[in-house]
Amino acid sequence: MEESAFDDADACYYQGEQDDFQYDTSGDLRKTISEEAFGEEEVEEAANFDDWEDEAELYTPDPVFQKELKKQQAELRRKEDENAKVSDIISQKIKIQKAEHEDKQRLHSIHVKERRLDVRMKQGLKWDKAREMFDIPQRGTNNDATFLKLLEKIRTVNPDNSLYMKALKEDILRITSAFDQVRQELFIYVSSALEGSFTISLDLLQRRSLSELWILMSKVKRSSCLNELLYDRLRDSAMKASPQVVHFPYEVKIYRGTTLETVRLDPDSMKLQTAMQLVKLENLLRTSGFASVEKSEVADMISDYCTEKIPRYAQMKNRLKKITTQPVMPSGVVSESDRVLDKDLLVTLQEAEEGEIRD
Repeated sequence: MEESAFDDADACYYQGEQDDFQYDTSGDLRKTISEEAFGEEEVEEAANFDDWEDEAELYTPDPVFQKELKKQQAELRRKEDENAKVSDIISQKIKIQKAEHEDKQRLHSIHVKERRLDVRMKQGLKWDKAREMFDIPQRGTNNDATFLKLLEKIRTVNPDNSLYMKALKEDILRITSAFDQVRQELFIYVSSALEGSFTISLDLLQRRSLSELWILMSKVKRSSCLNELLYDRLRDSAMKASPQVVHFPYEVKIYRGTTLETVRLDPDSMKLQTAMQLVKLENLLRTSGFASVEKSEVADMISDYCTEKIPRYAQMKNRLKKITTQPVMPSGVVSESDRVLDKDLLVTLQEAEEGEIRD
């Protein structure tokens, strides 16, 4: 009897445990745990994101933060306005500077045109005064010997004429002229990279070779009336100088008024010259300056070429002025028109008396 009662009690307890287990596992375990932990209503409210915006509207920001934010926004707008004003000022300044530059350029162009016209005409009181100063004979002994030694030194180092001209152009810095009111005398200053500055006579400058005159003309600082007159004197000397034979018998230098031309006289180069150009060159070699062996041989070479290649050579030659006998340089006269050696000129300068008047 007692055992039966004990068994019935165990069976009843086991049956109750089974009922509880079936109840817990019959539904969704995850849902049951969530509902027990948070409750069904709380889960639905947390998942509804639309309600967050309503809650944000009810949020009151920090007044200090709002004040600082407005201050920064105002400062940003103020800087933007200042930048806009500065940009306008800069643009206006650029326009003003551009207008001023155009006015200065226009005035400069007018001044240049007036200056060129004044130099071309050479009229007026200042030009008359400059001519009077320039025509006064130079007195005293200049540094002509120093200048000639400088040229001889450069020529010794550079025997080729093209190299000599290049070296001379690099050495001579500038040539200027000035008038001494006390002594009533014109001075011509030559600035050299090797020898410094020294005075030189106008006569020596005018008696240089054609290639040397071309370099010296380019070094005259044309900033005054006296310097313009000096430039004109050298230019006239170059115009009157005879053609210079630099590489016998193939190259001759001729001054055309604005440019110094080098005419090559080998057969291939003479084909590129017109018949009239060759005839005029031969005429210049036979008539200008003093006679020399080099000029005569080059003129004969041109004549032989023209006689063979140009049928109307004789007729074209007769149209030019009659060829007169070319003078021979006297033994006592020193001239640089046809490249007399500088050592002969140095001897003459040493024999000259100090204080002579140079005409």
